[in-house]
Amino acid sequence: MDQCSGTSLQLCQRAWQALAVCVRAVACRIGPRQSRSYPPALRCRFTGALLVIVLGASALMSAPPSFAGKTEHANSTGIAEQRALLILRALWLPTRDDAKTLQQDLQVLAGYIAERPQALALLESVAGKALKIRYRKGEFRTKVSATNFRVHAATIYFDPRSAAHFSQQGCLENSATCQASPADTFLHELLHASAALLDSADFLRTVTPASAIYPHRHESEIIARERQLFTAMTAADSRPRPLRSSHAGKLVPARCVTCI
Repeated sequence: MDQCSGTSLQLCQRAWQALAVCVRAVACRIGPRQSRSYPPALRCRFTGALLVIVLGASALMSAPPSFAGKTEHANSTGIAEQRALLILRALWLPTRDDAKTLQQDLQVLAGYIAERPQALALLESVAGKALKIRYRKGEFRTKVSATNFRVHAATIYFDPRSAAHFSQQGCLENSATCQASPADTFLHELLHASAALLDSADFLRTVTPASAIYPHRHESEIIARERQLFTAMTAADSRPRPLRSSHAGKLVPARCVTCI
């Protein structure tokens, strides 16, 4: 039996009511054949009422789970989006140079991350850490403040309207695309920040604090983590993402946070 969807629950209930009336009318005709121990009028009422109860119970049992399931999913997604937005806003360091579309872009970015468990887990892992996010037009970069013994903080410079186009030589043969949306490029920078803040000891073993450029080993490890993250995300949403082996590429303007 088909379940009633949440958006058409009332229509389904009305349909069941109409069907019950029809069945009751038929029951008045077949009732006398089933039992002769009751008067015909009583048999009609009894049989019709019984069928109405059965059909009504069936409708109530089949419709609400579908409706409740969709409502529960919508509520869960909404809560995750609010959680992601709160984290992004807490990490964001406003400046007078912020783009006019920044708040709208953050809302879209929060929704994008919330719908992908792997991305949400990554964002939540740096919540409350010594991380700040700043707007910088045409730039994606993570700056780590550290000494030889301790990581103090990290800052991600991020442009929600810049996508990354990587060289074909840097993409693997099984990569469906060599382009990354601003949202996915932001996740790459989150991987840098996560490595520095959550695994500081290993980060300091591979990165010289005074250096402005990450060494090859660190970059290779981050790109390997990116491939794992993007592979899992694409398996869930079928959205093509670059699987690459190097950073070679350039930033280009994007119409939106999730555009490439």
